[in-house]
Amino acid sequence: MLKSCGVLLYLINENLTYFLKKTLTLLFILSTLFVSAQKSAVPAENNEEAAQTEEMECLIVGVWVAEGASFKDRVEYKQNGTYIEYSENGNKYYNWEIYTETTKSGLTISKLIVQGNNHNFSYSINAIGEERMVLVYMTGGHLSRNPYTRQ
Repeated sequence: MLKSCGVLLYLINENLTYFLKKTLTLLFILSTLFVSAQKSAVPAENNEEAAQTEEMECLIVGVWVAEGASFKDRVEYKQNGTYIEYSENGNKYYNWEIYTETTKSGLTISKLIVQGNNHNFSYSINAIGEERMVLVYMTGGHLSRNPYTRQ
């Protein structure tokens, strides 16, 4: 009787060990899948911000003239991120970048950053379309509204 109890306990122990190993393996696999799914999931608002930024980057590419200025004083946004400010006194070259952010209150703001030659200009993109763009200058504590027309 004792021998059969020992064999029974041995079998229970072996089955329990097998069961625990399989359970732990399954839990490990499921937790790994869960963590990787969480890392790859991007919140919807970030997807929307990225889409809005991409759309604005496409719209801004081209030659623009500030309202009231001559064609000689135009600016050009190139697809490679280069910004050229044309003038009779010589051209200036910068880099540009657009990013979109959502404030805590839910307001979505798109900003245009133009930098280079020891200058850093920050604009809020008030409006942008196929033919017209309105930038609000925000660097140095000054705010001014600057409308542009596509050429």
